Amino acid sequence: MDKRYFWTCSLRMLSYTFFARKEEFVVDEDIYDSWILFMIDNGSFDYQIEEERGTVEQGDVLVCPPGVAFRRMMGAPIALHFISFEIITNLKLNQLELPHYKTTITDRTRFHSNINYLHDYNLTNDPKKLMQQQHMLNDIWQLTCNEWDNELHPNEYLYHTYSGDPLMNDAYEWLLNNAYSKFNLSGLAERFALSPVQFSRRFQREFHIKPSEFVKRLRIQKAARLLLETNLTLEQIAERCGYDNGFYLSRVFRRAMGVSPSDYRIQNII
Repeated sequence: MDKRYFWTCSLRMLSYTFFARKEEFVVDEDIYDSWILFMIDNGSFDYQIEEERGTVEQGDVLVCPPGVAFRRMMGAPIALHFISFEIITNLKLNQLELPHYKTTITDRTRFHSNINYLHDYNLTNDPKKLMQQQHMLNDIWQLTCNEWDNELHPNEYLYHTYSGDPLMNDAYEWLLNNAYSKFNLSGLAERFALSPVQFSRRFQREFHIKPSEFVKRLRIQKAARLLLETNLTLEQIAERCGYDNGFYLSRVFRRAMGVSPSDYRIQNII
């Protein structure tokens, strides 16, 4: 299946079970008749689906297709959300091929809010609450699709929602407001009492992009906008985007966009 169409699918929940404390898996390997989604509130477990191996932790979504061997092992009790579902789509596709089975969700606040609602409506027969459960499951699916899209088309997704790391949220906000001024990332890391390596790794872990790349994309986006919306010279645009001169901006712009700034302006005149 073309990965671009994941978001067009919707999920219909067949069953939902929450295990507040699951001591062990009854069997180490299983093959399900329906799609299965696993999430945990605490703890972790190891898994293997086909050739993919890994560890599921809090903040992860693990999707197991039907008819596929699923191996798992836990070292300590976990709190587990276990959802059986079917995929509904208007597309005439025989098989849904996932980019990978485990996905870590960036928007943790929204993700955990959905999980909490699912948990609150556990063991209910209320039609309204069952409908809300369906909504929460589909929102989790959309969050997962967003992560896949971000991996498949990184240049199309720049602005991520805030993470669960308050310090990195502050850094993200600072960069949004100051990306077009002249500064260095070493000084910014020091501002947040981190080494440059620590800052870069921590920022990338939360937003799936290096801070230097984030700044570059912000600047290129602004440069592209100014090229189309103003008659400013390349030197003037460079100054407004945080670059030393038009020559350097031209090099960075061509590398990122595959076309020179002047050609970009000419090609997009309306």
